[in-house]
Amino acid sequence: MTTDSTRILTRAGKLHTIIAVEYEGDTTAALLDLATIGDIAVNYLDRTWFASYLNEDHGVQLTDEGRAEIAWRLDGYDEHVCGYTEPNVQKDFAEQICAQAGLLGEDQAASGE
Repeated sequence: MTTDSTRILTRAGKLHTIIAVEYEGDTTAALLDLATIGDIAVNYLDRTWFASYLNEDHGVQLTDEGRAEIAWRLDGYDEHVCGYTEPNVQKDFAEQICAQAGLLGEDQAASGE
């Protein structure tokens, strides 16, 4: 008997294989193709975006460890965006999870420096 969690893991495994083989590991390209197929708008914050944000706005270099601390928090982005009414959604969300990940001090998160 197949459970919902088994089905989800199987689908995720299939997607992982497709991204690895058909997209040569380019998850962003796969996401954008899915958005095109599904006629949906997407917004994404990838590693390059976070590295640039942390460096340019806070003078912090993104490490593999820092990225790992950010990655598991990214699933909150959709809720954040849906409830947000200010103009700079990406930087506000990024600042929030980078501070939670311990990559920014309280003074950096509060001042944007």
